[in-house]
Formats: sequence, C-alpha cells, structure tokens
Amino acid sequence: ICKFFFQKFEMSSTISWYIDLNSTPFSDVSYSFPETGRIGGLPPFEKLKSNHVETVGRSYLSFAQRTFEIESKSLDKISIFDDAIEDEDSSNRENAGADAFVLRDDLTSKNIANFTHYEILGFDQYGVGVTDEGLKRSYRKAVLKYHPDKMGVEEGEEDEVFIAMQKAYETLIDSNKRRAYDSSLDFDDSIPGEVLPSGRDFYQVFRPVFERNERFAVLVPAASLGDENTPIEEVIKFYEYWSNFESWRDFTLEASEHNLDDAEDRYHKRWMEKENSKKIKDLKKKEYKRLNKLVDNAKSLDPRIVLARKAEMNSRKMKKDAKREGRLAHERAKIEEKEKGERERRRKVEEEQEMKKEAAKMAKIKRDEAKKVGKVLKKKLRSIFEKLSDHESTEEITSDSFTVDDLEFFIEHGNNEIMKEALEALGEDGSGGISSLFPYVEKVKAEKSFAAAEMERVKREQIAIMNAQKKRASNQKGKGAENKKPTRRPWSEDEVSALAKGAERFPSGIQGRWSKIAEFVSNSNSSQMRTKEECIAKFQTISAKPSSKAEAKGAPANGKELEDGWSDEQHRAFLAALAKYTDAMEKNERWNAIAEAVGGKSRSECVEHFKFVKAKIIERKKSATNG
Repeated sequence: ICKFFFQKFEMSSTISWYIDLNSTPFSDVSYSFPETGRIGGLPPFEKLKSNHVETVGRSYLSFAQRTFEIESKSLDKISIFDDAIEDEDSSNRENAGADAFVLRDDLTSKNIANFTHYEILGFDQYGVGVTDEGLKRSYRKAVLKYHPDKMGVEEGEEDEVFIAMQKAYETLIDSNKRRAYDSSLDFDDSIPGEVLPSGRDFYQVFRPVFERNERFAVLVPAASLGDENTPIEEVIKFYEYWSNFESWRDFTLEASEHNLDDAEDRYHKRWMEKENSKKIKDLKKKEYKRLNKLVDNAKSLDPRIVLARKAEMNSRKMKKDAKREGRLAHERAKIEEKEKGERERRRKVEEEQEMKKEAAKMAKIKRDEAKKVGKVLKKKLRSIFEKLSDHESTEEITSDSFTVDDLEFFIEHGNNEIMKEALEALGEDGSGGISSLFPYVEKVKAEKSFAAAEMERVKREQIAIMNAQKKRASNQKGKGAENKKPTRRPWSEDEVSALAKGAERFPSGIQGRWSKIAEFVSNSNSSQMRTKEECIAKFQTISAKPSSKAEAKGAPANGKELEDGWSDEQHRAFLAALAKYTDAMEKNERWNAIAEAVGGKSRSECVEHFKFVKAKIIERKKSATNG
C-alpha cells in the first residue's frame, strides 16, 4: 500500500486527505476533522472519521501527475483520466454552442487527408459559426491529444497528424486564409431550373438551395424564404436581399493557376498576379450570374410572387378599365351634352319658326281684317262721295288744287286710320262736306311722294354701289392679267447648251435640281438670269418632238449647217437626247440611246459632236471674258 498525505488549511480547520492507490485508482479518499484543537501532526488512523468520496477534475489529475511524477503514457492507461477528458469535453460542447467540438480518435497518417481542417480540430465538416476563441480552445486540446509523445511517434519521424493539426489551426486562425479555404471546400453550385420537378412544391425545391448559399453571406442573418403565409412585403424584401446579395466567397485558391513562388523574377510574378486576378474576376462574375439566375428562377416559380403579379395585373387592368370607362363616360357626357344642345337649338329654331308662323298668321289675319275694314271704309267714302256728288256741282267738289282723281287716289292709297279720321270729319251723312276731305287727301299725297322719292334715292345708291364694284373688279382683273403675262426672252445657243449640260450634271432625283440648273445656266451667261420656271418650260419644249415651227434649240440663227456637218434638226435632236438620257445611265448604253434618238448618226459621231459643242462653248466664254 502506498499512502500519501498532505494538509490544506481552510476556515481555520485542518483537512487531512488520505489517498489509497492500492484500491481502484483514485477511487477511495477519506477526510476528517479533529475533534478538538489544532493538531500539529496526524492522529492515529483508527481515530479518523471517514467518508467515501470520488476524485474528479483535470486540475487534481495534473497536480497528481506533477507531484507523483507519473509518466504521461502511464497516466493514459488510467481510465479515470480518459473519463475526465470526455466529461470535460462534453461539458464544453454543451456550454459552447457553435464552438462545440469533439476531437477525433480515428485520425491516422493514412486517413488524415480525408478530413477537412475543421474536422481535424473536432468541428463539423464546414465549421459553420466557429469563432476564433473556439479554434483556440480546440487547438489547445488537440495539442495535448495529438502530441507526438502521446501518439507514440519515434524520434526523428514526422507526425503527420500533428503537422496537419498545426496547419489546420494556422489556416483557420487567419481570416484571409480561412475565407479562401472555406471557399475551396466542396459546395453544390447547382440551382433549380425554370420548371419544378413533379411531385415537389416550390418550398421543398428552393429552400435548401437558399439555405446552402447562406454560407457565403456577408450580411447576416440572411433573409428567410418563408412560406405561403409570409406577407408579400417580407417576400419582396427577401428577393431584394438576394438580388443584392453580397458574397464573401473567395476564389483565390481555385483561380491560382500560377504559383507566385515559381516566378523567375518580379516581372514574371506581376504577370502571374495579373493572370490570377483576371481568373478570380471571371469566377466572381460567374458566381453572381449564378445567384441572379437562382433569384430569377425562384421569382418566376414563387406562388406568392405569381399571385402578387396577378393581383397587380388585375389592379392595373381595373385601373385601366376604370380610366377607359371614365373616358368613355366623359365622351358620352360630351355627346349627350352636344345632343342636348342640338336638341335645344332645334327646339329654339322650331319655336322661333312656330312663333314666326304664328306671327305671320296673326299678321295675315290683321291684314285681312285691315283689308276688310279698308273695304268697308272705302265703300262708305265712295257712297258718301256719290251722294254729295248728286247734290253738289262739279265746281263745288273740285278746285284747281283738288280733283276727283285726287279723291280716288286718297281712297286707293289711304290707310284705315286716316280714312277713319276723314269719315269722322266728313260725317256719316256727309254733313262735313267734300271740303273736309281736302287736308287728308293732301296728307296721303305727301306721304306717297316722300316714299316714292326715298325708294328712288335708295335705288340710285344701290346702282352706284354696284357700278363701283364692277369697275374695281374689272381694274383688278386687268392688273392680274398684266402681271401674269410673262416677258419672254429668246434663248441663245449658249444658254440652250448650258441647259442641256446642267440637266446632265444634275440628274432627276437631286433635291432642288431645277434651282441648281437655273443657277448653272445663269452663271454661263452673266448678262442674263434665268429662273427655274423658264428652265423647266424650255426643257419641256426641247424634250418634245422637234417641229419646223419650233425654236431650234442651240441651232445657228441663220439655219445653216454647223461646222462639223450636223444639220439644225440633228443638232436639236442631239441636245434633246442629251438632256433626256443623263449620265446616271451606263456610259455605252447612254450614247447608244442618244445616237438612236438623233437618227442617221453613229455613237462615235455623237461623241465627237458633243466634244465639238463643248469646245465652242468654252471658246465663246473665253471670247466674252477677253472682250
């Protein structure tokens, strides 16, 4: 039996520890408190009060290892040491959350390459959520566990497990190296197509894809896909997040086609860096293109987006229909208002016509009544006049200024009012005498004379106005005829030739062709200007079939043959053909057509005549310039 004793003072009491290594290692420990006073040494064993406890904790085991100088390999054979490590690791995993780790026991030099850096340090395959603190704690544990002394590696040999553990820690503790390493791990880049697989809904297909790609998100937590009950606002935010997704995925390792350590010089190294950078940019571009394709496919198949788009389309259609209905209603209202106005106008016109008819009818009735009354009054006047004529002599009835015809004129032209007044003055029995009618007769004669004079004056004025208008129209017509009558100037041979050449130089289809031809003709003869209308008229004249009476275009004034033996008629036909067949045609075809139009002349003769005319024109211009 090996017994070890030590003392620990606490709360002014002495605690004595007894360790029995003969029994199950470190399983039986006894302690006691002295009954009285402070004991300088140990009491007899049989007087101790004993209780059974179990030793626990790494600290105690480390103390025991240091104190008793127990070798590490011998300590590994103690089962309680392994149990303590396992218990502490379990406690750490439970309390550390994402930093939980369990160091593997199956790592060997043969299979170490099959594990990721995270798996070597006791984490899951991709180390999601592992912090630097968790890496440090795992590394400290791994150093103890995978140390070459504990792995049984002989001196001078490399421990591949320990080296791989150190490399894993050095890579993951550096943020840049860790990002590049994480990006190089196996990852499923596939995205669903534009059609859902049969038997699977949208959420079953796309949710794992988005969750898989959340691994590279810079902004965390990443937006969630949600479900069919997610509000449309959240769905829109989700797609906005993924449309502007920021990825930390680093393609440095994947794009490193050229190892910088192999560079021959700095220029070679710069070229390698440039090529690697170009490849990294291409891979980054493809990555974002892949993510955009994922978002587009998801949007096109998302039932919530489909419903929202249908609702938006229906809303737009309703707004469009409402707008169209409002426009139609406005147009109908305008049409109804117009029809109402038209009906009101027709009603007013009909009412006015009806009122006019009624007024005309009433006027006719009044006229008829007035005629009847006038007939009665005239009959009474004639009757009274006849009675008076029987009792009075003709001399008494008439005088130098008043005759029987005047009385008859009064009866025929007097109105009912004046005849009533005359009857009242004359009396029903004629007691007033014929002489009482004289003032009324004079009044009627005066009114008729004034009316006749006024009508004559108005008639004379109307005749005068009509005569003035006729004279003014005649003068304007004469001036217009004078203005329209053009002043014709004869065309000289130079002008006709210039017209033909201008028509050839400026073929049909050119904008402002005849203005340019007129300017060209005017420039050929600086003393006279020709308008485009004159040029058009002359061109039409020479283009027509020449006649004996027509002006010989470009021909000599005396009617003789030209110096090269061409007649006036042939020369005119040549100029007409030259203007008709422009240089827009193919050269041989053009001269063949001109020769055929002239008649009696070959193609070569037409060409020579053209040169002759051109030379004559140049000669005249030089003569005019020198003169």
